[in-house]
Amino acid sequence: MALVSVPRWLHRWLWFAALYAAGQGVQRHDLEAVKLYRQAADQGVARAQYGIALMYAYGRGLAQNEEEAARWSHLAAEYDQIQAMTSARGVIEQYCNEEQKKKGEAAISEWKRRWSKEAKAPAPDR
Repeated sequence: MALVSVPRWLHRWLWFAALYAAGQGVQRHDLEAVKLYRQAADQGVARAQYGIALMYAYGRGLAQNEEEAARWSHLAAEYDQIQAMTSARGVIEQYCNEEQKKKGEAAISEWKRRWSKEAKAPAPDR
């Protein structure tokens, strides 16, 4: 999903979520960041879905949960395949056990295959 197609109000939620998550210009507030990411993610905004994946991965504002981190990364992949493939690979490499890594890498390979077929162009390596 291209950012151009995202309504302006969703841009604001995503922007404020990122500010709260990073503590830029405001006091860091993980719960507020999760709330705002979730509102945008529920509307199909891949960057917000990835933001939730990171919050789960790092246990910020949510209980740390590698499976939920991977699930949200996969959901983001449906909307933004290139960014999500790279992001999912990072989550997989850092937070998953060997069995989860195999499943995650298989999912990434499938995304790359589908993306390449749909785009009729070579899939990016990373």
